[in-house]
Amino acid sequence: MVLACGPMVRRGAAAAFRRLNAASAAPAVEALRRALVDKDSAVRFHAARRLASMGGEAEEAIGELARAVGDADADMRCQAAAALGSLRATTDTAIDALETALRDPHECVRLQAAQALVQCGCEDLAVPALHG
Repeated sequence: MVLACGPMVRRGAAAAFRRLNAASAAPAVEALRRALVDKDSAVRFHAARRLASMGGEAEEAIGELARAVGDADADMRCQAAAALGSLRATTDTAIDALETALRDPHECVRLQAAQALVQCGCEDLAVPALHG
């Protein structure tokens, strides 16, 4: 099991998921969902990045990605917000997480959250935050 390996192996595995085809998407999504809570921030980051690129195949990870918008690592928060935007996540959990991220202390997270809200069709929530 990859999660029992060292951080370099877990990082490589998270990044390698980009080479999977649609037939292997379900097990990949499950593994990436678990990787979103890995103790290594780079593993979490690569997992969110890969989920973002999977489109509709990754919809079941939206809840975990929404929680990741509150991650301790700013780069991870930014990537999780980007993933939610890429997935056009419109669940209450996702939108609430992105709205909260509009008040993040890091500008990158705030801007990515605003962009994600626009991608999700919630520009009415994003635009005031950009001007405020």
